[in-house]
Amino acid sequence: MLGACVVLVLILRHHTNGNRHYRKRRPGTLSRYNGQATGTALAQVLWGDVNPSGVLPFTVYPEDYISKVQMSDMRMRADASSGYPGRTYRFYTGIPLYPFGHGGSYTTWELKWSTVQPPQAIATTADLHPASASAPLTYAVVVTNTGKMAGAKVVQLYVAPPAQLRVLGTPAKSLFGMQKVTLGPGKSTTVSALQSPQRHRERNSRML
Repeated sequence: MLGACVVLVLILRHHTNGNRHYRKRRPGTLSRYNGQATGTALAQVLWGDVNPSGVLPFTVYPEDYISKVQMSDMRMRADASSGYPGRTYRFYTGIPLYPFGHGGSYTTWELKWSTVQPPQAIATTADLHPASASAPLTYAVVVTNTGKMAGAKVVQLYVAPPAQLRVLGTPAKSLFGMQKVTLGPGKSTTVSALQSPQRHRERNSRML
């Protein structure tokens, strides 16, 4: 039909699917197979009965990723000497098709630190933390629905080492807090999260 709006619904089977469709038309909806209610859920989103608010719990890699990574190779960290790009949002060194935490909404959002100066990032490896730097840090973000439709927002808080302190194998960033808030048009709320450097060190020391 002339002038009809065409919406591409991309249902992923794995983490490197749909690139050729993406190049032709940016998907209006991105999903995986979500069981027998998939069709109903997609219809509600497409017709505007539901304002989407979900975010990706994984990274969608570009098409050439499968030629660089063997299925049996479960290493997390990248290896520049062999061209291995790494896995997950914490260690992948390439440009993802869709990043971990990506999501969409029919409204618009504004996020800003509750203080004038944003908190300083902290390093994520034990050797970069003095023993005294263990006091919990509190982060607060003001979330505002700047659109015309009520909606929900998943606020994600990451910790990352300063560029000058990055060492080989250090995660580029790590999720340490998240909270979902629902707001009407023009409404605001503050989301707070507690980050303990000591717990972060312990958690990272147990990860590959």
